[in-house]
Amino acid sequence: MAWNRYLDAEQERFVNELIELVSIPSVGIVT
Repeated sequence: MAWNRYLDAEQERFVNELIELVSIPSVGIVT
């Protein structure tokens, strides 16, 4: 259970960073 929770935290952090990296250029293009 703890291992799964750790993986979920790592995956969530990765997804959040990925969203930020993708959203920053897209906002610049739209603006």
